[in-house]
Amino acid sequence: MAPWSKELLISTLLSVIPLPFIYLIIWSTGEAEDMVFNLVYFGAVVIYVIIYVLGPRGYTISPDGIEIKKTSGSILIPSKEIEEIKIIPKAQLSRVIGNGGIFSYYGTFCEMNGEKVKVYSTRFDQMVRIKTKQQTYYLSPQDPNGFVEAAKHYLRLININ
Repeated sequence: MAPWSKELLISTLLSVIPLPFIYLIIWSTGEAEDMVFNLVYFGAVVIYVIIYVLGPRGYTISPDGIEIKKTSGSILIPSKEIEEIKIIPKAQLSRVIGNGGIFSYYGTFCEMNGEKVKVYSTRFDQMVRIKTKQQTYYLSPQDPNGFVEAAKHYLRLININ
């Protein structure tokens, strides 16, 4: 699971809840019959659906690797490529491109040292940092300690063979 932080919940609610009220207010004035307004409103709804579908919903660990589960599919971080996995108590990341707080955080972010990383998260505290040969990932599993222990267990099994 990828539980939401309080900040993510607030930013999502403040962003999504006004949409139907804006439509109702405009509709009550009779302006909702305007084709341009309806297209813009429909476009906004489609964007929110896309943002939701692309966000992380959870993570699984297997001998094959760590899978980032999304509504639209999944991303596999292969076990053989993982070099390091650890918990970061409070990540210091800045967004380069992607979603920054509606339903989740995902996309390309920058660490304080300037390194570009991939984020698939629902919070910025107690994140799991996974460094591979080519990319660094930040995830936010519900139980970071258990997740890291399970991942290290699978990695040990793979490295023995």
